[in-house]
Amino acid sequence: MTVTGFAFALLDLVLLFGLTARLTLFVVSDDLGKWLIRDPAMKWVGNSMRPDQLASEDPDDWGWRYKLASGLWCPYCVGFWIGCLTLVSLVIVRDYGQALDAWRIVAGVFTLNLLTAPLVSMLTFSEESEVD
Repeated sequence: MTVTGFAFALLDLVLLFGLTARLTLFVVSDDLGKWLIRDPAMKWVGNSMRPDQLASEDPDDWGWRYKLASGLWCPYCVGFWIGCLTLVSLVIVRDYGQALDAWRIVAGVFTLNLLTAPLVSMLTFSEESEVD
């Protein structure tokens, strides 16, 4: 492997991490992820439950759909599957120059957002607390 090849492999690894982390945060903690993914999943669970399941206070009685949908709140569960998908996407596009370039741009945008959003949030929170 050449130095350039190693540098691009390292770049792809960093972008893979950033893309996986940001998508995981989107599903697990963002409001938009709640509205688009978690809420519809819980509606899907509720629509499939029988009255005796709804009356039970034991989550083990709520069925397999509840167990599946409740995994959407787990960053380890969601992160594993998103990590698998992002890794497969990189493997698929790695031999296609333009597709790889597009993948790097998209992954770069998500990675940049992962890095800048907390900083902006801290700065905004800091400014709001100074005003009070």
